[in-house]
Amino acid sequence: MQRVIAANSVDSAGADTEPTTGTPGYFTSGNPVNSVPATTIPGYWLDMIQEELMAIITAGGVTPAANTWDQVLTALNALYVPASSGVFKEVKTQVFTSSGTYTPTTGMVYCEVIAVGGGGGGAGGGNTSNANSGGGGGGGGGTAMSVFTAATIGSSQTISIGSGGGGSGAGNPSSGGGGGGTTTFGSLLTAGGGAGGGGAGAGWGQGGSGGSGSGGTINFGGSAGVSGGFYTGVGYGSGGSGGGSFLGGGGNSSGPGKSYGGGGGGGSSNSGGAGAAGVVIVKEYISA
Repeated sequence: MQRVIAANSVDSAGADTEPTTGTPGYFTSGNPVNSVPATTIPGYWLDMIQEELMAIITAGGVTPAANTWDQVLTALNALYVPASSGVFKEVKTQVFTSSGTYTPTTGMVYCEVIAVGGGGGGAGGGNTSNANSGGGGGGGGGTAMSVFTAATIGSSQTISIGSGGGGSGAGNPSSGGGGGGTTTFGSLLTAGGGAGGGGAGAGWGQGGSGGSGSGGTINFGGSAGVSGGFYTGVGYGSGGSGGGSFLGGGGNSSGPGKSYGGGGGGGSSNSGGAGAAGVVIVKEYISA
């Protein structure tokens, strides 16, 4: 759409002015039999319709162009595209399991983003029957989630994925598991990693605390890892399970985290399991 290009058109300074008095009414084609004249369409009224449409096009970020007759629809899709309307061209999901850059798909109106921190590693258990306690499970990674408009995202956002904490070896006593790394989505979302499980020794290893999320409309803490068992006879205590993240559970005894951000399980007479790395999931709503 473009403003009128015709003989005797004027610039904005020369346009007719809408009257401020009179009674608003409706058009008529007239009735010669009853001497009812047809309505004369004034220039100011045509300008009003033209400028109302041009305002929609401009607000929607569309450049007016002659002989393009769908620009009002394009602008409305950009300005107001509720998910229930069915006018999205595409809903696209991008999953980031390693650090990188999120660049919005062309036409992205808004996106839902979930960031999960890395899970903590499980601690190894006592490796002799005299050190009969299990290692603690690592804590689950925290989660931050929110919805962002295209304007907030801008041209791109840098993503850093938190690694899973390493499991520690068995020992008498054993050392604690490694902490999970922090996941970030630009400066918009931060999801902290879970703490590593506590080492086994004269007492059972404590479960690691869960990570926390920040910056999101909704923020979740990861579940804490389970403390290792303690066996009073000759034998080995069981390793504690890893804590879960928003996306799933942690590892069983000495097992790795089962899902993104899951904590590793603590060991019994063996090493603890590694925590699972974090993730960023971006679900884009793309205009028609």
